[in-house]
Amino acid sequence: MATVRHVFMLDYVAEILGEHPDLIHAIVSNNDNLTWGSIISVSFGPDDMRSAITDDGIDELRAMITEARRSPEEWDSWTPRRTG
Repeated sequence: MATVRHVFMLDYVAEILGEHPDLIHAIVSNNDNLTWGSIISVSFGPDDMRSAITDDGIDELRAMITEARRSPEEWDSWTPRRTG
């Protein structure tokens, strides 16, 4: 694995990929969706941790979303369900 030199906050990743931030947050909230080391926890204070992802993580997300959008059935089975 290459040395991580910078990471991207999830809202910015959503902007880069042209996706809704809730979708990106839902995908990244499950650590099993991306390879180890692609998701980084960033501390902004003792009680403020946020997730960020690496360049490789962005590439993985892009590929994952593209694959899921190949058919409506695949997308429906893959997208996080909203409640409420």
